[in-house]
Amino acid sequence: MDFVLPEGKYLVAVSGGVDSVVLLDLLYSFHNTELYEFVVAHFDHGIRPDSAKDAKFVKELSESYGFKFVTEKSSLGINSSEEMARNARYEFLRKTTEKLNLDAVLTAHHQDDLIETIFLHTIRGTGRYGLDPMSRTKDIIRPLLKTKKQDLINYAQKNKLDWQEDSTNKDEKYLRNALRKTLSKNLNQVSRDKILLLNESVSKINLELDELLNELDSFILDKKGLIIRSRFVVLPFVVECEYIKKWLSFYGVKDISKQLVGRVVIASKTLESGKKIDCGSNHWLKSNKLTLEILHK
Repeated sequence: MDFVLPEGKYLVAVSGGVDSVVLLDLLYSFHNTELYEFVVAHFDHGIRPDSAKDAKFVKELSESYGFKFVTEKSSLGINSSEEMARNARYEFLRKTTEKLNLDAVLTAHHQDDLIETIFLHTIRGTGRYGLDPMSRTKDIIRPLLKTKKQDLINYAQKNKLDWQEDSTNKDEKYLRNALRKTLSKNLNQVSRDKILLLNESVSKINLELDELLNELDSFILDKKGLIIRSRFVVLPFVVECEYIKKWLSFYGVKDISKQLVGRVVIASKTLESGKKIDCGSNHWLKSNKLTLEILHK
């Protein structure tokens, strides 16, 4: 379960579950104040009434390793979605990383998490990034991504580590939990290997496509970053769609659905000068005579 970790200062996301407890134990071997600095971060979503005990457990565990500890509590409530919880957690992690002037966040995502996420994205109909879900965030490092969940459990048991069991992990009202149960019964090693090979292949393809889309900037965008309509509309439709996703994301538009992308592509060809369409996330797409631009509401 060895991994290479570049020298630096890291925020370590620890929930108290077996995955993050193992990660913390492994990081202790890197503990050298001249080369590494680790700050343990725990986010209490406020979903379970007994969640305070997890924060207490992680705090005491961090102190036993000699690591600094930071925490924050939210009040999302029992009816919050997986997406709400994830967004709140990463907002805390990124905010804390910036505040403490750290280099990146370390999380305990493992191979099973990757496979589950690929299936979830496939079910929800996401695009090419859905098959490559954990490789594009430079500020998030996942050292255990090639390690199986069972190997983490075996390590924890062998080294007599204690951890907390999150009761919500068994609640099948969350799609991920229901999927996890199904995969544990039906996914054999051959199928795992095929999915991981697909992930690796798509990751390489996505890198190449992203490079090509970036190269289009000099052709499609003017000096202000506006899309030059006459140049954009000559592209193949599938390229237009991929470029619009990239462009909207650059300007901070969230929840970029297939429907939104289609509306923007059509607008590039038909929307009258001076007209606007709502892109959500407090953004407008404005049509000019020669260009398209994104405006904040």
